[in-house]
This record gives sequence, structure tokens and C-alpha cells, in this order.
Amino acid sequence: MPDPVCVDVVVIGAGISGLAAAHELQQLTNNKLDVIVLEAKERIGGRLCGKTLPAANGTDEWDLGGQWVSSSQVYVLQLLEEFGLGTFPQFSDGEKKLMVYDASDIRKYNGLYPSLGVFELLDLHLIIKKVDKMAAQIPLSSPASTKLASKWDSITLQTFIDQSSHCKSTADVLALAMRTVFGAEPSQISFFYFLYYCALSGGLNRLADHDTGDAQELRVQETASTLPQKLKDKIGAPRVKCNQPVVSIKQTNSGSCVITSKDGTTYQAQFVIIAIPPHLVNQISFSPELPVDRRRLGDRMPVGHLIKFIATYKSAFWKNAGASGETTTVLKPCSTGPLCVTMDATSFKGNPALVGFIGGEHATYWTHKSVAERQEAVVESLVSMLGQEASNQLVHYEDKDWGLEPYNGGCPVSVMQPGCLLYFHHALREPFGRVHWAGTETARIWTGYIDGAVEAGQRAANEVVQLCKNTNKNNNAETCTVQTSTTVSPAFKISNLGHTSKKKITATRAIKGICILGVLCGAGYMSYKYLKPQVE
Repeated sequence: MPDPVCVDVVVIGAGISGLAAAHELQQLTNNKLDVIVLEAKERIGGRLCGKTLPAANGTDEWDLGGQWVSSSQVYVLQLLEEFGLGTFPQFSDGEKKLMVYDASDIRKYNGLYPSLGVFELLDLHLIIKKVDKMAAQIPLSSPASTKLASKWDSITLQTFIDQSSHCKSTADVLALAMRTVFGAEPSQISFFYFLYYCALSGGLNRLADHDTGDAQELRVQETASTLPQKLKDKIGAPRVKCNQPVVSIKQTNSGSCVITSKDGTTYQAQFVIIAIPPHLVNQISFSPELPVDRRRLGDRMPVGHLIKFIATYKSAFWKNAGASGETTTVLKPCSTGPLCVTMDATSFKGNPALVGFIGGEHATYWTHKSVAERQEAVVESLVSMLGQEASNQLVHYEDKDWGLEPYNGGCPVSVMQPGCLLYFHHALREPFGRVHWAGTETARIWTGYIDGAVEAGQRAANEVVQLCKNTNKNNNAETCTVQTSTTVSPAFKISNLGHTSKKKITATRAIKGICILGVLCGAGYMSYKYLKPQVE
């Protein structure tokens, strides 16, 4: 057997979090630490994935994975600035459309005021107000200490919706929101985790809106998938090794870790940073064994299922007609969909396109269909919402079924089942000997987003560097010169995000936030505008 490859740190996973960790390790130590990144797949990027597609003017680049950033997301913006990657606003001007159950009920509206029943709006208003108030009670660093944690983590989000909603359409709209935000059904998500997830983004209104500071505010000019490649180039391409799925990690008595990949290659390192989705961690063999709480955490964090599509067009016919390209489809229970939501995806170069999502139980259904069958169904749905030009002007259709992605198994994020957050949250970031944890699910802010992935990678890197610094002091050695981190602390970021419970945030933004990609379809904004008492 060949000798192991000896380095200081092995990072497992070349998604944005793992690459950010490796980059931070090099930055903090002036490249004195020898770092290798091992990626199981044949490509880097994890849940960021771009592709060149036929377009109106030849070809262009689009994201088939994560694509949005925000002016409130300091960590990812710092990286974008470092690599000279610009951003531009998500287009949302013009008429929007809402389908309620079938094509016979398509409602048009301009701006933020769709025509919905007053009781539906009031129902949404009261539910969102309740959610915001509950989320504001959660201590982000120790959610298990929340006064009502045991009660909230004993039920699913579906149970909360059933208990709180008085209109059938309200429950269906909320289910639609969860399919897009989490790629999961409300019945699969702990209600406590849902509240915690909202709190980590600064409140429900931040999750899926495109106003200033919100999750869908900005797009990356050269696509978000450019960032992993920039990081790889900076780290050094030979240090990022693809097709190296890790099968075992052994922590030795001599103070090192031996990492073995599927092809038998071994690596020896002082520290390991694992930056893969939690549900995949249990596929690795650990010696000594992984702590039981960490194993149970992985077992109770299934990943969501999203199918994302890009449809490119000869012209932006929706803009020409004064529309935004935003459509939302509230589906009947047991409906096969396919669409949840669409938005404008015109590239920075001006090539027209729409982006859309099939999520949750609908993704489970459509994953068994061919791409051609999905295309036919999607285009048919677009025609019903936007007119025949959605078919006649189509240049190309491309979708990515994230449930079929090797070593991901889903997207956009792993969710917690009831009981998981209360009993096993402590194991999410707690180091296991010389093994440290990254990945967007471990983020202390903006969990599930690119920014959370970057924060988590940088946090894990700082943990390792601090241990390196302490070891050097004890050994009176100078193998690594430690710089002061320039990243912004999560506490600072959270304080600047603002909570929907704070008095300066009106109920208007709270319901509007879930409307866009969280997909309360813009409906609730009207309820806040006209039904809420003003909060001073």
C-alpha cells in the first residue's frame, strides 16, 4: 500500500462551504497550512451548479443550483468582492399572476396587491404574525433553551398549519411555500425547526423576498456557480481533488487523522473539516465511532427535493407585455403540479429566460418522468399562465433533478424532523476530536443559503486555526503564522438583519416575504397593508 498523502488539514466536500473553509485556512495562516479538499463527485460546487445553455443570442450561463444573494449576507458578499464578481437586482417589475387550483381561476395583479378574499388574507395575516412572534423567542445560540421548545418540537409544521388556519386555501398556500423554500412538505418538518430557520435569516420576511436585504434580492452577474471555481483557483487546483469519496476516518492515538477514499487513497492530517450534508455523514465509517447524538442527528435530517428548470426564450415576451414573469400556482391536494413558482431569469447579458421550481411531493412525482415529459408539462403550465408565446418562443428547456444528484440526494437544504432540534442541535457544530463541521446546515446565520455555507466554512476554519495556534504555543514552534480573521461575527450580522418582531418592521413585510420564493404568492402583502394595525 502506498504511503499516505500527509497534509495539515483535509477538507471533505468541495461545495461552497468546504472551499470557503480551505480558502479561510490559507488566508489566516499566510498559506502556511497544507490543505487538501476531497470531493466525491466529478465536479466541484456542491449545490451550486451552472450550465451553458442555448439562448436568444447564441449561448449563455445560468445557475441550476443556488443563485441568489443579498445585501444583508456579508459573508458571501465579501467573497464576491474579493474575486471581482458583481451582482445585479432580481427583476420583479410588472404584472404578476396567481393560479388558485386550476386555470379557470388565474388572478392578475400589479405591484403587491393581488385580489384575494378578505378572510384568506386575514387568516394569513394572523398565522404570519404568530410565526414571527414565536421565532423571535428563540435564542439562536441555544435553541433548546427556548421556553416552549419541547412543545414546538413535538409537532410538525403541518400540525401547526392545521391548528392555526381557518381557510383551506391558506393551508394550501403555506404548503406551496414550504415546497419551494425547503423542497419538503410541512408534514416532514419540525415546527420548531421551521421557527429556528426563520429566525436565522432575521425573520420570515427575509426568507424569500427580493426587497433590500432579502434572500432573493440579487443575482451574480457571472452566475453564482462561478464562485466555487474562483475559490478552487485561489486555493490551487491540485489541492482540490475530485472523484475522492471518503469512506473512513480514523483518529489515531498519536494525534492525527487517517482519511481513506473509495479508491484506497489515504491521507494523513492533523485536522479534518467535514463540509457535506448531514444525512451523508453517517455513510462514512469513523474510528472511534461517531458520537451517538451526531449519528442520530444525521438520521433525523432528511434533505429536501427540488427540480429546478430554466426556460430560455427568443424574447422577454412577458416584459414586453408588462409582466414580471412571476407566477405562482396554488395546487389542489394530491395534484401532480408541476409548477410551484416561476420568476424572471434573464441573464446579465440580456438573454431572456424564466426560472421555476418543482418541489416536495410534486418533485417526488415528476422525478419518475422523463425530461421530455417534464418539459411538456412545464411549458403547458407556462402557457396557461403567460400565453402561447411561452411555447412558441421557447429556445431551450433545461432542468436539474437534485434528488438524483450523486452525493447530494436532494436540495436545497436538509430539514429537521420533530425532536431533532431539541435533543441533537448541540451535536450539529460540536467538534468530534479533530473532526470539525461545516456546511450550510451548520451555519449560525442564513442556514440553507450560500451565505450560510460560507459562514459555516469560515467558522470551522477558524476553529482549526485556533487549535493550531494553541498547539504552536505549547510546542514553542512557528509552523503556522495566524492572522486575525476579517470576517464579520454572526452576532453582528444577526443584529443588523432585524427581526419581524422588532417595531420598525411592519407586518406588511412579514407576509410579503413569504410570498415570493417562499411563495405566499404576494397574497399576504395586501392583508398586511389593509388589515394590520400599525406597529410603531
